Amino acid sequence: PIEVPKTKVDWWLPTKALLIGCDRFVTQPETTPASENNVAVLNEVLAKLGPVTRVNDIGSFRDLEQAIEDAFGDANESDVCFLYISTHGILPENEDPAGMTFVFSDGEREERVSPGQLRSLLEDIPGRKILVPDTCYSGAIIGKGSRDSLENMFASDDTLVITSCGAEERSWFWSSSGQGSTGTGYFTG
Repeated sequence: PIEVPKTKVDWWLPTKALLIGCDRFVTQPETTPASENNVAVLNEVLAKLGPVTRVNDIGSFRDLEQAIEDAFGDANESDVCFLYISTHGILPENEDPAGMTFVFSDGEREERVSPGQLRSLLEDIPGRKILVPDTCYSGAIIGKGSRDSLENMFASDDTLVITSCGAEERSWFWSSSGQGSTGTGYFTG
């Protein structure tokens, strides 16, 4: 058989996807149904390309680790694993973007996960990875959008990171229709 060379686009077409949305929190404002809706929008697009796992309200690092294992545990070198995260991204009290963390919560349990912890969960997955953190301050993980010099936590030939904002920016559209606030992430919006 004749092999047809892949284009750069084909090189990044997801073969597996994990979409995570957290809306209910212990210490942060609730975002219901924004993250769930973001996950639903991406599911419609990505389900046409390959298997999609949808998870709402992950409450701990261990839950995150298990979701990644369930979605990508059988990945091989030819796979492109797509991870989308819609949750709160927060800065420490001193507002230093280098200390940015992701908040994973199910409304009863809540845990902050650092970019380094997230990287450790992805680095041993074979093949290529696409990470889309649709969170406030997400640019901090790749060292973009800050007055200070920040490390690109995901610099790698096998990983593509698309953030929804810079290291010092929020990433949500909020509106109020008189029945409470609703929102959507910049990436899915």
